[in-house]
Formats: sequence, C-alpha cells, structure tokens
Amino acid sequence: MTPPSTDDLARWRLSISRLPEPLRGGPMFVLAVAQRRAGLEKESAISYLWVAYIYRPNSPLAARSLLGAGQASMKAGMTADAQKIWRELIETFPGSVWAMEAQKKMSESPTQEEPRGP
Repeated sequence: MTPPSTDDLARWRLSISRLPEPLRGGPMFVLAVAQRRAGLEKESAISYLWVAYIYRPNSPLAARSLLGAGQASMKAGMTADAQKIWRELIETFPGSVWAMEAQKKMSESPTQEEPRGP
C-alpha cells in the first residue's frame, strides 16, 4: 500500500478542521496513522497527542493515541519524550492493554536520547 502524499495529508487535516469538534477525534487518529505510514513521525506524534489531550481525553482512543505518540516519538529519535508519554499512559490508564504495551515498550527502549547523526 502506497502511503499518502503530503498534499493528501494536508487536505485531510483541513477537512478534519472543518468537522464539528466532537467528531474530530476518530478522523484525527486516522490522520496520525497515515502520517506514520508516510514517515512523518513528529507530525504523527503531534496528531496522536491532539486526540489524547483535545478530542478524546479519558477515552480508550486517548489511551491508544498515547501509545502511538510514544511509538512515533521513539521512531523520530525522541526517546525521552516517548518515555514520558508512555509513563503518562501507564499512570492514566492503569491495567489497560495499551498501558501494558507501553510498559513493554519502556522496558525494551533505551532510557537516554541517542546521538543523532553528524
């Protein structure tokens, strides 16, 4: 499957912004997934965090979004941010499948920022 283009993603974001605010959570989550598939890890992390903090706080979708934000942050080389997001997920949604996955990711990941190229 070919990832969406940056133009497609920009159009999707604009379309989402035109939806009534209570309906934006799901589409924003889909945008975050599409951004990850397009290799836009930082943008994806931000979109996931929008779902978790703005559109669907205290929901299962928020928990899943925090996991995704942590994963995208880790892939973007932002290890400390990923760890912080995963800790928040574990504290906010204890016992959830997403919190258990975050705990696993934290135990597998380095605890400090890795050097970023020259």
